[in-house]
Amino acid sequence: MLPSVRHLPDVPAFALDNDGGTYAFAVGPEGEPLRHLHWGARLTDDDIRDLASASGSRWRTFDSVPRNHDEELPAWGGQRYDDVALKVTGPGGGGLRLTYAGHSLAAAGAEASLAVRLVDALQEVAVTVHYRLFADSPVLGRRVSIEAIGERRLLLDAACSATWTLPERARLNVTAVYGGWGAETQLQRAPLVRGRTVFESRKGMTGHHGQPWVALDAGASETSGEVWSAALEWSGSWKTSVQRPSEGSTTVTIGVNDFDSALEIASGATFTTPESVALRSTTGFDGMTAAWHDYQRRFVLREPELLRPVLYNSWEATEFDVGHQQQLELARIAAEMGVELFVVDDGWFGARDSAAAGLGDWTVNPRKFPDGLAPFVADVHALGMRCGLWVEPEMVNPDSDLYRAHPEWVIRFPEREPALRRGQLVLNLAREDVRDWMLETLSRLVAESGVDYLKWDANRPIADPGWGTDPAPEGRDLWTEYTLGLYGVLDTLRERHPALLIEACAGGGGRVDLGMLRRTHQVWTSDNTDALDRIPIQRGYSYVYPPQTMSAWVTDVPNFLTKRSTPLRFRFHAAMRGVLGIGGDLRRLGPEAIGEHRELVAEYTRIRPAVQQGRMHRLEGLDERGVDAVQYTSADGSLAAVLLLAPSAAFGPQHLRVRLRGLDPDGVYRHGGREVSGALLMDAGVRFVATGDYSSALEVIERVSERPAPSGSR
Repeated sequence: MLPSVRHLPDVPAFALDNDGGTYAFAVGPEGEPLRHLHWGARLTDDDIRDLASASGSRWRTFDSVPRNHDEELPAWGGQRYDDVALKVTGPGGGGLRLTYAGHSLAAAGAEASLAVRLVDALQEVAVTVHYRLFADSPVLGRRVSIEAIGERRLLLDAACSATWTLPERARLNVTAVYGGWGAETQLQRAPLVRGRTVFESRKGMTGHHGQPWVALDAGASETSGEVWSAALEWSGSWKTSVQRPSEGSTTVTIGVNDFDSALEIASGATFTTPESVALRSTTGFDGMTAAWHDYQRRFVLREPELLRPVLYNSWEATEFDVGHQQQLELARIAAEMGVELFVVDDGWFGARDSAAAGLGDWTVNPRKFPDGLAPFVADVHALGMRCGLWVEPEMVNPDSDLYRAHPEWVIRFPEREPALRRGQLVLNLAREDVRDWMLETLSRLVAESGVDYLKWDANRPIADPGWGTDPAPEGRDLWTEYTLGLYGVLDTLRERHPALLIEACAGGGGRVDLGMLRRTHQVWTSDNTDALDRIPIQRGYSYVYPPQTMSAWVTDVPNFLTKRSTPLRFRFHAAMRGVLGIGGDLRRLGPEAIGEHRELVAEYTRIRPAVQQGRMHRLEGLDERGVDAVQYTSADGSLAAVLLLAPSAAFGPQHLRVRLRGLDPDGVYRHGGREVSGALLMDAGVRFVATGDYSSALEVIERVSERPAPSGSR
């Protein structure tokens, strides 16, 4: 459906309608805040009038007044003790009293928008709350603009993008991800306790230990029940605070982390928060996932129609010891396997023979590539593959020409020794000269070498957030400006080189979020490539982010991290669930193994459109048997692929039935040499036999035609 915004001037109130139902709020009497009314089923105008006529929550002497779940934009001031989305200090001291000052509506193509302007004359601040709706989607976007309308500056102590208020429910569960390096995106779902539950990063990047999204449900399953989910389009420090009061509705306040942050807004200037997006699903977590994936493909991702290429990365084969002929030997084998993109990882530049030196010196090492990079890239192109390079442009080693020339460019407190981690420091992207240097260096590298792809890594978080050896500029927030600076470099690099593919990486999955996915084609999910460990990592990733953004490799065994050995097919079937890559030492393989790789790559490219661009379903009913099954159905419904992983089968073979989803019950599908109905495949399922440890299978189901009517029917 086309989204719409209804204005009810007699209330006055606003109703935002999309595929998720109705989201409504009202303008309070003069001097009172915007009142949140509803986020749920579709309501009529009279329904909204009825909600607006009801009084707000009951409160007691020591409660927040009003409660934040009664407000559309809780702003600190007065008797507010709940979570707030906004805290501003202006000429009038602390606290805000925001009054409605007008609104504007707009519709363009697949989007509709509403902007509501609020003003506090004493504090000389104007706040605009922006809403966006999208056609054929339950997703609703929100962000806030804060403007200094007087002659004095404002101090912005906290500016979250949104407070999302859920309908009151007796019980709620909260779902989020946790983890660490090598164990990212581990799902956790638990009953939501009374009080505040906080998820956050204070690292200057999204972080391995969590991600800026959350989901709440009132007893939903994979395929049924209501789920509300919110996410933040931001790649720096973030915070999500879920507040469940002793009585009343639960709220989710999400935005840039206010820890150690104090941003000044000069007279006449405006600061706008990153966008938070949220949705309501009435078909469980499967519906939530489908809506998130569809939203990103239509409104976020770079080139969503582009099938991400099968890549080979040389890191595990050669580490820092790279060279033209040696890499070309690997490239020839990769091309024979059907690989489409060859990537030279770390070690090609500067004095880079270990992690201790060379970062920042992004010129080719003449000892390793005597003729430069361009001839090597041409050799890879001649093999029918694209060519890429690993870079880590945000970091610098003290042992580098760049650091010796510009020690003032690193983030550090000037009076302390800089905090090294992994032998490197972080360049200050809040500085214009650093951004200019980075953009020109990378742009020149891409133009002169002819590479098609960059793997953009970032192997440490920010620490000691000072402005280097120079004094900190007054009123500027390094945490926020760093992330905006990173976005500026990436956006301009893309404008200059529109065909360039970029994969985001931060020591694995340390920077996975909607802000980074808007600017890159895919992300490196985890440095852990063990196929068994990848099952929960990729499952947690799939809840919000589409498979076409999830890079997954097949690497050598025993795995470098877990020392576990798994069969080649099991490793491939795990990696086929995203953007397939290969990362082992191909020189160790004989003709038979190379042929097996080639066959498995061909199997992936056959199902790739369904995996990368189709509808994904996490299939139910096998968890208690230790089997993980995922179905991908192509956008046109012509092909479904099921990837099954059974790590262990005790007491002989396991005979399993895997029930499919999302097929046409009246369609005829070919599977295993037979033609059967979609109804049968969804009700009885497909048969899978798991024997021993690390069984796996790829089941392909192709649509043939409509099912004929039963004989004798009319």
